Amino acid sequence: MLGQIGNTKAIPPIMQALDDPERSVRIEAVKALAALGVPAIAPLMQVFREGDLRMRTSAMEALWMLGQPATTPLIMVLKDNQSDVRKRAALLLGEIGDQKAVDHITGLLTDENVAVRREAFEALEMIKKRNAQ
Repeated sequence: MLGQIGNTKAIPPIMQALDDPERSVRIEAVKALAALGVPAIAPLMQVFREGDLRMRTSAMEALWMLGQPATTPLIMVLKDNQSDVRKRAALLLGEIGDQKAVDHITGLLTDENVAVRREAFEALEMIKKRNAQ
């Protein structure tokens, strides 16, 4: 409901729900933040920098739901120390399909982790297909 109201003052309490032990609560928090749009990007990036893996994953999902406005923040996430985070960010960028992510994702094709390299390749294929249509 807080996301549908559209008041950005709701961002802090919604952000707290990203750490809820119940997955369904976290999912609704992600949807609410996405509904609030671009104003939620900076707080989501703060959660990404400071939160645990569960909160970081939820923050990435919310960014993904924002679509192209979240391309630049997700590109920043590609440089994360955790391979699972880099892999997920590549996937989300591939699904968004923004051409400006291509060079950054291409850099992951030489990542030390084979799963990250594989996801980067798949993401590039998704962007290529989306932009060919």
